[in-house]
Amino acid sequence: MKTTITIALLLISQISLFAHEQITIKTKIFEGPSAIIVHDMNKLSKTKGVDALSAPQIQTESGKRGSVVIPGKEAPEIHAIQPFSDIASGVTIRIVPKIENGSISFRGQIVVREAVSEGKKHYEIKSREIYVSGTQKVGEESWFEFAEDEEGKKIAVCIKITKE
Repeated sequence: MKTTITIALLLISQISLFAHEQITIKTKIFEGPSAIIVHDMNKLSKTKGVDALSAPQIQTESGKRGSVVIPGKEAPEIHAIQPFSDIASGVTIRIVPKIENGSISFRGQIVVREAVSEGKKHYEIKSREIYVSGTQKVGEESWFEFAEDEEGKKIAVCIKITKE
């Protein structure tokens, strides 16, 4: 009996060695005038006129999609008329990281939605999205920017992926 239990424990411990590693995706989202957006976290956090919008973290495994929705400040979820589904205002981040040869490759989507006007019969939504991909060393930063808007502002996104 002891032999059977010992063999079972050895098999379980070997299986756990092949389990997927936990990955943490740290993102920081900033908005400010195009002229002062720099890809340096220390400088950007101290720059006057640049707002830190959010800094969500996502937990996932290699090869599996991780996502997070950060609700908008003023607008609640926008309820669509059926048969359409509701639309979340705010920021939605979806990323699929994959550990390969000591580096982490990733692909993802970042969406920013904002209710511009609200009426009884319709909503106007300003929606911007970018699709991103890259390969980075564990703990390295990758920066992406949305195109400048009509007010001369940009949204910059920093993605830093670590494994546990």
